[in-house]
Amino acid sequence: MRRSDREIHERAEIEEIIQQAEICHLAMVDGEEPYIVTMHHGWYKGSLYLHCASSGKKLDILGKNPAVCFTVLGGWATTPGLKACDWSARYRSVVGFGRAEILVSAEDKRAGLDLIMARHAAGRQVYDEKALQAVTVIRVNVTRMTGKAKA
Repeated sequence: MRRSDREIHERAEIEEIIQQAEICHLAMVDGEEPYIVTMHHGWYKGSLYLHCASSGKKLDILGKNPAVCFTVLGGWATTPGLKACDWSARYRSVVGFGRAEILVSAEDKRAGLDLIMARHAAGRQVYDEKALQAVTVIRVNVTRMTGKAKA
């Protein structure tokens, strides 16, 4: 990391950023090209949880290559300056790498969805069985990640 003064070393703080982040991007490798999407996310014990429809480009890509990179961003605010190059931003972010795994059992899917929903609504959620069958839940088993912040 070029700006080591902004690097976050404490795993607990990195996980807190992931839990509180407003934005999550998932990057995949589609043959020779990168492909990135914005998704809702949840976090639990070293794994990132995401959900999507049961078919589409992202699942096609992950079926060929489960290697992913993700970034989450929270606390973003632009800080204006007097001149163009004086402008900056406040933020807390994490970049992570891992392998995506499609969850199959209804129990695993519910648990993943609960983690995602916990960010938006308190309490255990009730999922319509038809909707549960139609959704795909992805667990990213994180192999490494770094955090960065600027106050």
